[in-house]
Amino acid sequence: MQWREFCSSHCIVHLQQHMPKEKNAESITLTGEITMTIEECYQQLGGDYSEVVKRLSALTLIKKFISKFLQDKSFENLCGEIQSGNRRGAFRAAHTLKGVCQNLGFGKLMISSEKLTEALRADGEEIPESAAAVFENVRRDYEETTAVICRYLTSELPSEADLSFGHKV
Repeated sequence: MQWREFCSSHCIVHLQQHMPKEKNAESITLTGEITMTIEECYQQLGGDYSEVVKRLSALTLIKKFISKFLQDKSFENLCGEIQSGNRRGAFRAAHTLKGVCQNLGFGKLMISSEKLTEALRADGEEIPESAAAVFENVRRDYEETTAVICRYLTSELPSEADLSFGHKV
């Protein structure tokens, strides 16, 4: 399997795990002549790339953390806690997701997860009904964020010609 195909298939598997069944992650095209700069990636994420550069200082570090976000379990934990009806656990997971997004500069997802964190901050054991709609916004923003990251990471891979000439990946 070629590197570009590997990255695409990894991203599709990730999207399939988190995308609602009514959507088809396999229909998302991640290969081909897609080019996206890191600035364009951040623009689509609703983030401020210049602020992220100030905080993380190195492009290689930013790329590393962007790719690691796909392995982060905060959203998965949030979904599990919401499904089990555990308000405190959902609050912790939403708060963690908000913090990760804030550190990485993922603006849209940070804002929606912050709203969910506040909706779950209420006293009591049960998840407030008002949190359901806010959670759907987080789910939508998470799907969009991971799709943009996958498109960016796929566009960052060296071409097959580069690989054939012995360039390190």
